Amino acid sequence: MESQHGITAYQVKHSVRDLERRIQQSPELLSKTAGKSSCCIFRVPQSLVDINEKAYQPHIVSIGPYHHGKPHLKMMEEHKWRYLGSLVERTKRMGVSLETYFNALVPLEGKIRESYSETIHHQSHELVKMMVVDGCFIVELFCKVGELFRPDEDDDDPLLKMKWVLSFLMRDLLRLENQIPYVVLETLLKLSLSATPPSRNGVPTLAKLTLEFFNYAVQRPKKVIGRYFNVTANHLLDLFRSTYIPLKEVKKLKNPDKLQLIPSAKKLHISGVKFKVRETAT
Repeated sequence: MESQHGITAYQVKHSVRDLERRIQQSPELLSKTAGKSSCCIFRVPQSLVDINEKAYQPHIVSIGPYHHGKPHLKMMEEHKWRYLGSLVERTKRMGVSLETYFNALVPLEGKIRESYSETIHHQSHELVKMMVVDGCFIVELFCKVGELFRPDEDDDDPLLKMKWVLSFLMRDLLRLENQIPYVVLETLLKLSLSATPPSRNGVPTLAKLTLEFFNYAVQRPKKVIGRYFNVTANHLLDLFRSTYIPLKEVKKLKNPDKLQLIPSAKKLHISGVKFKVRETAT
């Protein structure tokens, strides 16, 4: 039987069945936890990527799953393995082996997946391995730059010798799509420092190491960033952003009362914000 709109009863029944089946399917991209407070690592909106794609894509190093395995980032993968080797070599003598780091992150797999707005399709062991490699790379980089340990006499580290590489690394480590959960870095750092405490100035927090690292690029007085040495965060970018917010406001932003949109250009202008015409279209 055909309705007045040209759709048969069979087509209605078949279409409804297809809709019901699609409702039951799991999203291919969207994570089931995308609306939770634990979700904190997002993709940059396509509307912004279309304006300037290079501004949001890592240039020399991938951190986390979003850009993992891209061809132009493979050179830094070799440095990651080198840094992982040097970290483990230093700590295994005190009983903290590569297996120790891996096993410490296994219970965090659920939290790691919940941190990303997209479904992570890597198998459990692959995801944990990625977190170990990327996380230990960041921890060892911060320790080297912060001079927590006396370097080897023959340690001619190209990442530290070539200053332009460090500047690219700093920018890549602050890209939204290039983050891993803060708890991963904290776990790895605590393990490594428990095996080989720094030779001077006590045991630093991850926030202290992070902010002192980025202070080589964005130089601010020690007393300014020092206020945030005991702050925790969702990831490195979140920590860095929080240092530009008064401490009393940071807690409010973690638990906003309502959705706050950017005011209109007119309201911003009335408030004293000055606008300039962009000189070029690029």
